[in-house]
Amino acid sequence: MFEISMLGMFFTAFWLLAQPTSSTRRDEWWVEVDTDSPKRTYYFGPYDSREEASDTNSL
Repeated sequence: MFEISMLGMFFTAFWLLAQPTSSTRRDEWWVEVDTDSPKRTYYFGPYDSREEASDTNSL
């Protein structure tokens, strides 16, 4: 009986930890910049809105 209780607690903990957290997070915008020389990908952010992320004056 103890093993069944432990198994139930394991599955409950796994279910709670596996839930997506996006519902509690605010929307974040990130900018991806790919360069050719050197071949790299850079990420900038987070920004609060799409307008803020696309504002070239903030670079």
